[in-house]
Amino acid sequence: MDAWNEFAADNSLPTVGLITKERISGITNRLGEWRSKPPSKMSIEDYVDLFKTALEKASHSAFLFGENDRGWVMDFDFLCQRKSFTKLMEGKYRNGRKRKAKTLHERSDELDAKPDVYVDANGGMRLA
Repeated sequence: MDAWNEFAADNSLPTVGLITKERISGITNRLGEWRSKPPSKMSIEDYVDLFKTALEKASHSAFLFGENDRGWVMDFDFLCQRKSFTKLMEGKYRNGRKRKAKTLHERSDELDAKPDVYVDANGGMRLA
C-alpha cells in the first residue's frame, strides 16, 4: 500500500486509508495472476516490482488521471479488479503519450538518489 499511496500522493489520486481484507485479497490475486515465476520462486521484491510495473503502465494513460468525459480518476480499488488490472497490464489504457504523472522512477530522480527501479525499452520495470 505504501507504493500506491506514494504514487497517488505524487499524482493527486486518492490514497488508501483503510487496508481491508477485500483489498488485500484483490491485489494479491491480481499480482498472482500476472507473476512471471511459480509462486514458490516469487519473492516479496518480485511482487513489488510487478506492482510498480502496473503503476508505470498507468502513468501512460491520461484517461486514468481524469482526462475523460466524467473527470473520473483511478484509485487503488481499480487495480484490485480483475478486468481493470488485466486491461492495464495489456496496455489497453495506454494512449500513446507519456502523461505528466510522476512515476516512482522520476520521484527518485527528483530526490537526487539513485533510482532503485529502471524502465526498459518496452515500458517494463526492473529492480536495480
